[in-house]
Amino acid sequence: MSEKVYRVVTVKHPNNKIPYTFEVPSSMELNTGDFVLCKTRTAKIPQVAQCITPSFMILGIQLKEFYGINANDLMPVLGILKPKMYAFERGEYE
Repeated sequence: MSEKVYRVVTVKHPNNKIPYTFEVPSSMELNTGDFVLCKTRTAKIPQVAQCITPSFMILGIQLKEFYGINANDLMPVLGILKPKMYAFERGEYE
């Protein structure tokens, strides 16, 4: 039986220096610097975090060995936050 592979990303939450690793949906590609919403164990609503790695594939056994995480304990990334820019005419916001 082959070991299961997971897509994960390591992030940091604002005002928190501790990095956390989350599971990423297989169809989602993330890059360093992307902002995401993550389901966490401690908050009732999804929390904002910034990716400090791109998303990558890893075996469950490697998660345990390198990150100290059991694959069953991975929490998910729920979405990507993308900025939406607006252009204002001069004087509109004054």
